[in-house]
Amino acid sequence: MSPALAAGIAIATVVVAVLLARPAEPTPAPYPPLPPDPTPPDRAALSLDRCAAALRLADLDEGYPDRAGWEPLTRFTDGEVVAAVLAGPVPFVCATGPTTVEVSDPGAAVAAGGALLLLTAPSGVVAAVAPAGGTVAVDGSAPADVVLHRGPPAADPAPPVLVVGGPDGPGGEAGPVAAARPAPPALRVVDRREIPADRSAEAVGLLQRCVGVAEPDRFWVPAVALDMDGTALLVVVGAASVGGCVVAPGRAEPVRLWRIGGPTDGPRPFVWLTAPPGVGPDVAAGPAQPRLARLEVTAPTGQTWTAAVGGRAFATRLPPGVAPDPAALTVRAFDAAGTLLYAGPAA
Repeated sequence: MSPALAAGIAIATVVVAVLLARPAEPTPAPYPPLPPDPTPPDRAALSLDRCAAALRLADLDEGYPDRAGWEPLTRFTDGEVVAAVLAGPVPFVCATGPTTVEVSDPGAAVAAGGALLLLTAPSGVVAAVAPAGGTVAVDGSAPADVVLHRGPPAADPAPPVLVVGGPDGPGGEAGPVAAARPAPPALRVVDRREIPADRSAEAVGLLQRCVGVAEPDRFWVPAVALDMDGTALLVVVGAASVGGCVVAPGRAEPVRLWRIGGPTDGPRPFVWLTAPPGVGPDVAAGPAQPRLARLEVTAPTGQTWTAAVGGRAFATRLPPGVAPDPAALTVRAFDAAGTLLYAGPAA
């Protein structure tokens, strides 16, 4: 073997040895998955649990059946309030909002035309039961043997008008009857100081679809979801940041960073972001302070609606025809107890 060839083999051996000794490049850690709830949350059962817990803490539970025996006669939800009329010697009502619990007082039920008015709550929930074999309607609701209806919230609800009818519906002998007085709740408490983030299986599934499109450069958790005619907007929060993604039938978009930093100590407990990246001009969203529990928006046309709030963020879609100029939108922000935190332009 020639000296040159021997030297070449020696060099090659050294190179291979160095390559084998070099530590392997670390594999990037996968985006940590968010475990969904084992089953979608039973919001109706959670609502009853909140009412039972509030009664127990107020030492009022002895005046009601045991929680295990609560049997709903009818239920109601409008996406904000979950309510049920429950069987009892005098039927009673459990109504829960994002931060409040209301339970009717069986001893305060009001007789009216053979029907029984069970509850007139500040949340707007009204409930009544009809006489045996008859029907009752309240404030324009459909006639039924048990009525659970929600009208506009009012701090001091007025006595409603009940339309009492026979077995074939309203129009019987009793007809319209004005209740002699309202039926206030036995208990109305704030049981949540902060609107929790949406950790339902649906919200987690939306985030997983967005993350599957492109792995983000930071860790996100779902805060609040907004349904937009079959397309979902998911607002997500991270470390001092807020972002979002859009999921439509057959497609999902990656999570986009909208803002780093939350609301300051200024007058607004939120930051209004008009048309965040990846979202249309009719959408506004942004970070919010923990104390924000309700956000009402009013357009110059007089239209008023409520934004979705949760997980220290908010999102809303403007009604058709409303200009997205935040200076022209009037916002009223409230905490969990209903205290007005801010009233003025959105931005």
